[in-house]
Amino acid sequence: MKKLLCLILSILLLAGLCGCKDGSTFEVRNLFFNTPARKKFLKKPSGEATEITNLVQRLILANPNVAIKYTSNNNLIFNSQGFGLESAIFAVYDKNTLANCKKINWFYRDIEVEGYVGNKNFTKPNRTYQTSIVNGRYVSNTTISMAVQRAFEKYLTTRAYPFFVLNVKVPFDKIDVN
Repeated sequence: MKKLLCLILSILLLAGLCGCKDGSTFEVRNLFFNTPARKKFLKKPSGEATEITNLVQRLILANPNVAIKYTSNNNLIFNSQGFGLESAIFAVYDKNTLANCKKINWFYRDIEVEGYVGNKNFTKPNRTYQTSIVNGRYVSNTTISMAVQRAFEKYLTTRAYPFFVLNVKVPFDKIDVN
């Protein structure tokens, strides 16, 4: 299901890059009309909504210059304005998040790391508040997560994880996207 959602949302993002008018609306309905066998593998509606919300959250953070408004069951979940990473973090989290973070801007040869890392007292109970973006794509990367965790090691208590949103830019010929 996650692969299908990623495919759909990738298509939606590409559609924005291919000349859709500003303010385009995309609705997904009857997703399984021609493959009903896949429908039986779905989680409960609330579980699927959580997965989609997490995916949209990552898309907002990975594409901070794109305005994204996400509603579910007529409830506004996210409304990012597309004004940069600070605006995206504000849209996804709350207003106090940026006040508890330090801006990171680091260069080494042809690698650039920018984003925000929570201060030593701004920890979360799990790693879902850790966002790694490589060349504009959200990635689940334990190396980045563990590097940040080691940097905060002496400040962390048991089951406390540092908050971060990091955008890593690496030359495309130096990385395998798979």
